[in-house]
Amino acid sequence: MIQVFYSVMVPVLIVLALGYIAGRFFKFEVKTLSTLSLYLLTPALIFQSIYKYKNLFEITTLKMLLAITVISVLIIVLVELAGRIFKMDKSTRVVLILTLMLSNSGNFGLPINQYAFGDQALLVASVLLVIYSFYTNTVGVIVAAADKSDLRQALLGSLKMPFFYVLVAGLVVNYFQIQLPDPVFKPIEMIGLSAIPLNLLQLGFNLSRISKIERLPLVLTVSAIKLLVIPATAYFPLVLMGLQGLDLKSTMLQIAMPPAVYCSILASHYDSDTELASSIVFVSTILSFISLSVLIYLLL
Repeated sequence: MIQVFYSVMVPVLIVLALGYIAGRFFKFEVKTLSTLSLYLLTPALIFQSIYKYKNLFEITTLKMLLAITVISVLIIVLVELAGRIFKMDKSTRVVLILTLMLSNSGNFGLPINQYAFGDQALLVASVLLVIYSFYTNTVGVIVAAADKSDLRQALLGSLKMPFFYVLVAGLVVNYFQIQLPDPVFKPIEMIGLSAIPLNLLQLGFNLSRISKIERLPLVLTVSAIKLLVIPATAYFPLVLMGLQGLDLKSTMLQIAMPPAVYCSILASHYDSDTELASSIVFVSTILSFISLSVLIYLLL
């Protein structure tokens, strides 16, 4: 397991730490970096991954989609139930749903999948990123904007994001097996692959902005559920669904990722408990270096 941590997690940790240190000492315009990633780098990565993934329209992709859908529905139901039992306010319940449901499948999940299982795993992980991105921009917005008057505007605003259009373009090209000429595809591939180190640096920048940890017992409980309970519970259903090999390994890794930083952004935008969301993201990201090392060791 030490070898797994050294070979897989340490490279990610170093890049993340450099981003964190840079965020502490220099005044980067983080919004510019996030805009670059959101509108150019990550869409390019998603497109080239869909383009190269040969099994996209096979039953395996539907199994991945079904697995994440079932997990998301169970999280929403169980958090709402626990919220009523323990008399949690609406803001807290929203944050718990977001942080348990939305995994950091992009700037954390992609490099870890690649370092752990190789380039082919990166393609599978990118398909899962598409699924998680879809939920982030639809279900995530609906949950965060619950009881807010601008829910419709929020959903319409999400349609302005390039994700949906890149997804459609990638699906069309993949389905009809359209071969793009190298002078067209190579730049897309280069830009897409540059998303991985930049997104890791950006995650470090974002974590450096978190100044204090709120409600530590709750934060640790949610982190344990996200990093340990959900992946452990998901394993056998995934096997029973017929997932195996890299498909199973990448799906397990993506499910076991810490919450996306976007959770705290959604919480802030829709006036939920931003401090709690940021605390869960920070603590679970740090703890995930241990939990993911164990999981990768078990999956090898």
